[in-house]
Amino acid sequence: MHCAHLRSKGSSLAKKKTSVIDSFASVQAVKRSGRASKEARTRASASRLPDKAGVRERKSSPKNEARIGQTAMPARHELVCYSCNYAFTVQGRIHYYICPKCKHELDTTDHVINDKWSLDIKTMGSIEIKPGAVLEAVTLVAQNIIVAGDAKKATLQITRHLELCEGAVVDLGRITMRDLVIRPGATFVTRRKMNCRQIDIGGTLKAKLRAEEKIVIRKGARFTGEIYTPRLIVEEGARISAATYLGSAMVDMQQEPRNAA
Repeated sequence: MHCAHLRSKGSSLAKKKTSVIDSFASVQAVKRSGRASKEARTRASASRLPDKAGVRERKSSPKNEARIGQTAMPARHELVCYSCNYAFTVQGRIHYYICPKCKHELDTTDHVINDKWSLDIKTMGSIEIKPGAVLEAVTLVAQNIIVAGDAKKATLQITRHLELCEGAVVDLGRITMRDLVIRPGATFVTRRKMNCRQIDIGGTLKAKLRAEEKIVIRKGARFTGEIYTPRLIVEEGARISAATYLGSAMVDMQQEPRNAA
């Protein structure tokens, strides 16, 4: 009985030992499986990150470069208030404005005069006097005025430029302007001294001119008189017979010119 008991106890111990793995057994098991080899066994991932060269190549690709579109900037307009003569600049289309200085409401309507006219006009827009139009003793105030009719009785106050076309009749002594343009075919003679910022002559003019910036005499134009300006441009084919004073310093028109052409 005693021996049988020992055998049964030994068999139970053997069963218990088989369920226990010591350190030596685990090392041997790893060696048999090959997992302890120097080179690690790896499997390719389903999704791989790009290498550095690929990243650089992708960044420099034209398809991935930022596209910068061209944006048209709104037009800039230099305006002069006809109420207080204050000059200011705006961007975009001109619809409705209030002078930033005197707070006067400014009209921006363009006008075209075809027949007889007897009403005063004040506008920040333009006025065009067509051939055949006749103006009474009125006052016209505008940014730009184009004259091809009879405006010799009218008083014209132009905050930007005046264009005199062929057939225009004006009294230059009744006109104030910033820039003057004489179109081809137009002919004018005046003994008055004309002071402007810029003068562009395409027709025939006899006068004494003073321009703060420049005077341009176009091909086919004719000018006679005196010129005072920092810059004179005479195109080939223009005819000029004038005493000229050229220089950066502005002088009184009563001063004698230094050279004649």
